Amino acid sequence: MKRIISFVTCMVALCGHWRAEGRELRTYNTNDILPKVTMSVKVGLQAQYLSGNTLWNKTYNTGPLAGLCFSVHRNMFGGRVEANGRSIKYSHDTYGTEVNIVNLDIPVLFEFRPIKELAILVGGQGSLFPRVQDRSGKDVSRFFSSQEASFVIGAEGILPLRLIAGARFIKGITDINDTSRPGTWTTTGAQFYVGYRFVD
Repeated sequence: MKRIISFVTCMVALCGHWRAEGRELRTYNTNDILPKVTMSVKVGLQAQYLSGNTLWNKTYNTGPLAGLCFSVHRNMFGGRVEANGRSIKYSHDTYGTEVNIVNLDIPVLFEFRPIKELAILVGGQGSLFPRVQDRSGKDVSRFFSSQEASFVIGAEGILPLRLIAGARFIKGITDINDTSRPGTWTTTGAQFYVGYRFVD
């Protein structure tokens, strides 16, 4: 009993000493245990080219994108899933035409936050091509695979006023050539975006 009283007396004295020095006592907070959920919307641009043989013009073409992000993290680590819609054009050198592809991208990313204001993102992305048309509006989806897998690495800044800004490098790792001609078609892209965290 005397030891318990002595321990409590020491703790009260220590707390009083901390308060006298102007230190804030740490109290129990469920945020220290439960993961934090963040939802955001984003808009931006993606520059991308199609490579694999000499048929495609290997210059970056830029298209708009918009998406919804869902993130769960605790302290420095977390993960996120996104749904992004965008369109991109590729120029065909041999036939002098363009192909416009509408993409639905689903990135699944690991988050590492070395500081509160910065998230490093690494993971994979699956893409679907719901619409593939040439310059005249003719459907040419038979020449392309209906899906693609990519590697993603990037960074995102967590800004004041619930804003975000980020950049990513995206490299396709599967062949999207669905023609009878030999050759592998893969994509390489860079994404830049800004957004707003409406759940934070």
